[in-house]
Amino acid sequence: MRGSKKIVAFLMALVLSVLACEAPARVAYANANEVLKGKDKWLFYKNESDGVNIPEYQGTVRFSKSTMKKIASNLKAMRKAVKKRNMRFAVMITPAKEIIYPEFMPDSIKRKTTVTRADQLVKYLRENTSLTVVYPKEDMMAAKENHQLFYKTDTHWNTKGKFVAVQELRYQLCGAEKTSIDDVKFRISKRHFAGDLATLLGQRSNYSVDTCYKLKTKVKKSEGTKENIFFFGDSFGSDISELVDMYWKKVSFSHIWQFHMSNINSNTDIVVWECAERYIDRLLWVKPYNK
Repeated sequence: MRGSKKIVAFLMALVLSVLACEAPARVAYANANEVLKGKDKWLFYKNESDGVNIPEYQGTVRFSKSTMKKIASNLKAMRKAVKKRNMRFAVMITPAKEIIYPEFMPDSIKRKTTVTRADQLVKYLRENTSLTVVYPKEDMMAAKENHQLFYKTDTHWNTKGKFVAVQELRYQLCGAEKTSIDDVKFRISKRHFAGDLATLLGQRSNYSVDTCYKLKTKVKKSEGTKENIFFFGDSFGSDISELVDMYWKKVSFSHIWQFHMSNINSNTDIVVWECAERYIDRLLWVKPYNK
């Protein structure tokens, strides 16, 4: 059963990872049942065979202390495997769109609590382990007041959201001072973009409401590092590479279902297990160090 779920999750990750700003106009796998219509043309993902989405938002799923302890043990085992290669390890949890923008969720979707399993786990890991944990939720909640950080019509964050996340990544991995999103400029690379959720809904023409951006401000040489970084995870890890590449010497990525320890180049300095919030259960049962 778990194997079939992995296959479904892998296929959906491939679907969502290829639907970027240059997505095709029509695709055969469109399924409106996987999309939740929110307010002001905001769309949210609700396919419960591909991670935990709506229950996560509602707070109806929780982690027990014993489960979080097992997750911590799993992550420490991965850190140990990475340390043997003289590399540093970190885990990065990418916040779900509905967690950052609950105000655009339908009123019919009630929340039992605003404390998510990611909140639970990050607090536990930071209080009970020395693991490096990257979770940009707090900074994103602050930045969204003046900036739209996710596409309305896509599951993923836009370049502005990725920028905020990369600043938290730099801070946690290198102790670097964060650059405020208010201090940089972006240029428009595409208008009238309809993302993966609009495609799944089969209504791209009605949801061509998003704008794609590129970072216009150049990263100063002093803000960069000579280290090489390797990500493995889901489509968010692949998606963030364009900005990570501006700060690190070399960036590599492997999808979690294709990852093998031998994928990590010997000149890698940092290994990051990136995990989207809806896939947070993977931190319990996926054991990358055994591959």
